[in-house]
Amino acid sequence: MNINQIKEMSRTENREVEFEVGGHKTGLFLTLRPESSKEVKAATRKMESKIRQASMRRKESQIDKAQDEFKTDKRVAHVKTWRWKDGVGEGCPEFSEKELRELLDDPNAGYPLCEFIDAEVQRYEDFLMRPETSSASVSAG
Repeated sequence: MNINQIKEMSRTENREVEFEVGGHKTGLFLTLRPESSKEVKAATRKMESKIRQASMRRKESQIDKAQDEFKTDKRVAHVKTWRWKDGVGEGCPEFSEKELRELLDDPNAGYPLCEFIDAEVQRYEDFLMRPETSSASVSAG
């Protein structure tokens, strides 16, 4: 195996998952970005900078606030879009960052959605490109 084959085997892609609550399907499908995406990396860098600046000023309350913001901003960066099984309509809004943030902040749905996103994006292997979607098939050897 050579370096180009390793790079090809390591390529990731966005993936779609259906949000489930307590084992029940919701009809809300999220398209998630991998940790390695430029959007997630940018959110991480931005928040690390805020936390570093607050730490240098020894502002504990700002550090705590930045850490909380980071969790939400990172989840938002991981979600590229969503779609509804039955289409957009009453109670099933089109995707927007504003709608996502409102859902993440919801006192009932927010916690399970946060937990779901966190769990789904931790499995790097799930974001690896499948051979049928890869631009070049990689052969072992």
